[in-house]
Amino acid sequence: MIELVPDEGWDTQIVPGGSTRGFKSIKSQLLDYGLVSYSKGNTYIYLSASNSWAVLVSAEAQIQLCGITGSDNVSVSYLGACIPYFGYLEKHARRTSSIPMSVCLGTWRLSIHPIEQNGVEKIILNKMQNIASIGDKIDSRVSSFCVMPCSYDEIPPSWTSGGPERLLRYLLVLFPDSERLLTVMWIVGNAIVDPGSFSKFLLLYGPGGTGKSTLIKAIETLLKGCCSTIKPSTLTDPKDDISLDTAKAIASNRMLTAGDINLESSKLNLHNIKVMTGHDSISVPPIKVTTRCSIIAGCNDLPDPTLQTSWNSTAIGRRAVVILMNVNTALIPKREMPDTTEDLLDFVMMCVNARIKYSDMPITIKDVLYTILADKYNYIEDKIEITDNATDQEMFDANMALDVYMKKQPHTLGEHASVLSANAIKIMGSLPFIRNIRLISDLED
Repeated sequence: MIELVPDEGWDTQIVPGGSTRGFKSIKSQLLDYGLVSYSKGNTYIYLSASNSWAVLVSAEAQIQLCGITGSDNVSVSYLGACIPYFGYLEKHARRTSSIPMSVCLGTWRLSIHPIEQNGVEKIILNKMQNIASIGDKIDSRVSSFCVMPCSYDEIPPSWTSGGPERLLRYLLVLFPDSERLLTVMWIVGNAIVDPGSFSKFLLLYGPGGTGKSTLIKAIETLLKGCCSTIKPSTLTDPKDDISLDTAKAIASNRMLTAGDINLESSKLNLHNIKVMTGHDSISVPPIKVTTRCSIIAGCNDLPDPTLQTSWNSTAIGRRAVVILMNVNTALIPKREMPDTTEDLLDFVMMCVNARIKYSDMPITIKDVLYTILADKYNYIEDKIEITDNATDQEMFDANMALDVYMKKQPHTLGEHASVLSANAIKIMGSLPFIRNIRLISDLED
């Protein structure tokens, strides 16, 4: 049973502002509070307006620094006004050898301490200390940029595997291959765990009635407070810009859902998807914020990677994941989704545990092929066998044939698989190959 304790709010400015000048004000308002940190080659300062950290060279950090030093009405650029202080800040910043892993759960960021007792997985959750009373210890929320974490009213001090698992069993009926649900759980966990890898663009692929909407609704409920909905057309609009409303949704959430995307008569805007999931700075006037947001959508059709060649680029390869949904939900007895706080938090922690347990995303080879080949895989699926018994020569031959079929340079698709997940490849002769596949007939156009 999860023991729940009251949460504390995040929406109060907890660092005093000010407008006195120079190095003295930097020392009294930033350094004395431990609000400057140096980690892995970057200097960060704490933003009082949003209760988050930002790298010193970002626009939002410079705007705050100009306010502290009395340069908020500068006629030159913010960067020019801040440059004289950069060396001083870097020299006096608190050094951190690594950034502790934390999770956005509740309105506090919680530090994660995974342990195993008698074969049972357990996670201890400790609140990060109050930034205003930090003393000599640096606050470990450094580089956590999400403005609004999940808004659960209560948070658990710990989680142990083998809890109620009602929501897990509810969702498992949608996945005859349970590893597919594990992929989804890993992506959800990756969205709320810091520091995480690249945010993901997850496409749930299948005809109507295969459970796509059911899964999306469950994730929206699961991540209440840090999940928002955008129009499906947002992902297919050919314009290479993002509306202010969409930018706000990206900046203040860990997950966006987009319903069903029509890819029969439109194309994905891969440029915008790359920006939306790229941990980039997005303008939300009057500041810029660094994003930490994943996207989940459904589709009945997949992109044609021969028409959208950037689908197989490294940038998209790190982000895009296709999961096949092929269960007939009409044959599943109707049940209400378990949505008590205990059920939701239990499943959230299962997702967190999946992200901690697997450093690389777990994914089936069939979903690897759907992700990389997209629409083209439907035409050749019966010509490729997925088997643990494939020899190295058979894997080599199959990979070379796929590169030729897709009109790619040799090893292009293996490289794509390697950035998708280390679990998707086998290294042979220092080169990555999609693992466990062999041809059972020639590939033809």
